[in-house]
Amino acid sequence: MCCQKPHITLSQALVDQAELLAVMLDLSIRDATNGRGSLDDLVRTLNDELTGRRGFTTADIEPLAGKVSGRSMAPSLTAASVGPARST
Repeated sequence: MCCQKPHITLSQALVDQAELLAVMLDLSIRDATNGRGSLDDLVRTLNDELTGRRGFTTADIEPLAGKVSGRSMAPSLTAASVGPARST
């Protein structure tokens, strides 16, 4: 029992990926704003601008993350959404 790999469900894998994306966005925004902005600012902006909508997509997040950070977050979001390149 001590050496068995834990069973990870698809939903847990998605939660883990979302956590990593949130940390990456927070660090990117903090870096771009010299610590004046953070993921909290992005979440407030998403709430303010997308109120009344159910859910949002990467296409919704990209421009608002750019607005909060002052620079394009498209490359980071694309890499996080697609994952690392795989060799064939």
